[in-house]
Amino acid sequence: MLNTIGIIMGIIGVIATIIQTVKSFIKTEHTSKVQQTNQNGDNIYIDAPTKVDNSQTTTVNINTKQSNADVSSGLAFFAGIIALAIMLSAYQATYIFIPAICLLLLAINVYRDTKVSFENSLAKKQWAIKNIIFLMLILLLMFVPKTILNIINQIPEFHYESLPSTLESIGYNIKFIYEYNKESSLLAFNLFGRILVSFLLIIYLLQSSILKRSSNKKYKRNDTLIFSVVILLMIFGLNVEFFWNFAEPYRNSISTWLNPLPNKRINSLIR
Repeated sequence: MLNTIGIIMGIIGVIATIIQTVKSFIKTEHTSKVQQTNQNGDNIYIDAPTKVDNSQTTTVNINTKQSNADVSSGLAFFAGIIALAIMLSAYQATYIFIPAICLLLLAINVYRDTKVSFENSLAKKQWAIKNIIFLMLILLLMFVPKTILNIINQIPEFHYESLPSTLESIGYNIKFIYEYNKESSLLAFNLFGRILVSFLLIIYLLQSSILKRSSNKKYKRNDTLIFSVVILLMIFGLNVEFFWNFAEPYRNSISTWLNPLPNKRINSLIR
């Protein structure tokens, strides 16, 4: 259990590192220190730490900005692949315990919410519906598709005893992701969608259980719409393969409607 918690905290640390790296690209404001003027032959020094000469023109090199953007995109992609490789091993080691962890965090949230007031009756109804939806998501996490179980059984145990073993495990997972994506993109999306939904749900419930609140306010229309879209995406992400196969008749109908068969075109021309 301690290893499970350590892996989860490691994922949170990776995400925090990525956020901190992005923040480091934010420009800092440069200010002038001392401005010298001359009045009646006397030198007067005025401290002006916030005065900036806006009359100066700055030449921007478009190629340099494009190069920096390419480097940043490459670093972000590389960091994302490493984070996904770590999450793959973390999910393999924790997928059995994830529903229990989510239930514990949800219980903490419910307990804390009942200790503060509600803005009105609508806020109380929205709060109840929200927690019921989260409970349904957690119940869905308990049922792992067989295809995902088959993939998990192919992943070797993650070794973190030393730096070389950790790097070797990460490298193997990156290779595994690449090879499995070439073999079946649908199954790869099915696995990674479930991984992302699982850990995003844990992070949200963990953050919500720590966040201080004075009252439970009602959701606005835009907030309700965004919440509904996110929940639908999470339900879809828990089993991409099921929904993709479920929509196959509709996909075939749309494909036939957009791209009619050549024989039908020929028959229509003859008639």
